[in-house]
Amino acid sequence: MEMEPASVCLEELTPESRFYKINVIVSRKERLQVDREKRIVYQNFILEDAKLTIDQGTTMRRLDAASGVVPPDYQPLGDIPRDIDAAGKYDVVAVILFVEERPREVISSNGKINYVREIVITDQSNVQPVTVFCFALTSGMSTRIIHNPKGDRANVLREWAYLYMTMLMDKQARVLHVRYPSNDKMLLTITEACNVVQDERFWLRVTIPYLDVNKLHLYVGCNTCSAPTDIPVGTHYQCSVCKKHDRISSHSVYLEFEATDGTGRMSFMALNDDTESY
Repeated sequence: MEMEPASVCLEELTPESRFYKINVIVSRKERLQVDREKRIVYQNFILEDAKLTIDQGTTMRRLDAASGVVPPDYQPLGDIPRDIDAAGKYDVVAVILFVEERPREVISSNGKINYVREIVITDQSNVQPVTVFCFALTSGMSTRIIHNPKGDRANVLREWAYLYMTMLMDKQARVLHVRYPSNDKMLLTITEACNVVQDERFWLRVTIPYLDVNKLHLYVGCNTCSAPTDIPVGTHYQCSVCKKHDRISSHSVYLEFEATDGTGRMSFMALNDDTESY
């Protein structure tokens, strides 16, 4: 006579658990993923019960060996909107310029710890490299990297990377300079500054021909990162931008202005103390 497995909570499951019964709901389903080595298509489910939420990789169906693997629908980086929806996901094929050496812990708003790596990528559709954050497979926002992608888009990218190898190496060197900066100050012109990579720091020697007082703006913001907030002045709170605890909302100010150096014209914004110095 076989006994019915006992009902358990998700938090009670261990790698040694063999026979059990759980009462859960599927709170979210991820997109289909392809494992080329095992030749399967699988899908991640997020299961919840009254006490715990977990991710569970589940095999949904096997691929027909005769039909082969259907490649992902790769999107050019230039076509991906900058204001991506939180639930939006994209398949991209790109050249990797930088990978963070060790994963970092990022704590979500619900207190869950996620492990992420920062990766800088580029392709032929985008002038500026793009920084993305790859999440570990244990998180609900998991990222899967295919090291040897197949398909027409991947082949075109390989040809482009071969033709523009020198340019890619220059971009990679500049990205590394951003991630591991030196103490040397880099002085650029405005024209040269238009081609810098994301987060690259440099100096400009410019002239401000005119300051418009109508471009002076007062607001309430975080006393650390100056991000705007609707919280009353003097209130302690957790800033949603810099993620710092026990921040204080305070009066802030910024000034918009234009400057020139003879090679071009550029718009700037000065915050708080820098604004007061003008």
